[in-house]
Amino acid sequence: MKVTLDKIASTTRNAKIPKEVLLSSDIPAKEGTVLAVRVRGTKTTYNTSKTATGG
Repeated sequence: MKVTLDKIASTTRNAKIPKEVLLSSDIPAKEGTVLAVRVRGTKTTYNTSKTATGG
C-alpha cells in the first residue's frame, strides 16, 4: 500500500524517509527498521510511562 506521511518523528530525521512510502505487513527484525503507525489521539504530557493497563 502506498501512503503519504504527514508527520515524521524527529528521531528518524537521519533515516531520510520520503513523504511517500510503501507499507508492508512484514517487519524485519534488523537495525534501522522504521515503523509507520496511525496515531489514535494526542498526548499533552510527555516523559511519563504507562503500563499496558493504563496506570
